[in-house]
Amino acid sequence: MPVIGVQVYGKTYLVDTAATKSRVREDEPLFFKAKHGDRETISMYRGCLIVRNTQYDGVLGASTPRRTTAAYLFGRFVLEGKPAERGSTFCIASLPSDASIQDAKRAIDAILESGVYR
Repeated sequence: MPVIGVQVYGKTYLVDTAATKSRVREDEPLFFKAKHGDRETISMYRGCLIVRNTQYDGVLGASTPRRTTAAYLFGRFVLEGKPAERGSTFCIASLPSDASIQDAKRAIDAILESGVYR
């Protein structure tokens, strides 16, 4: 299992780049139960999740739909020298409305290659 260590706010987060959607569902079932928006799609890339959806801006019925893209790491924080028992998701990018899945993949690549989330 290819694991990459990423520093997140001074703590080590182990990202399993071979994680599958079914593995994430096992460890983090609430991620899939929470509604991220309408027309939602969740895809995997390098063991991380990319969520595309439609959200609505506005007040009192004057809503304007906009597409959003977000990227999440999936892994385990190292606590007291040992990895946590279950994996968790960590949002690394909430991208502008004109962002694509390719933009999310670039954000994931940049963090996995640098090993640091700022």
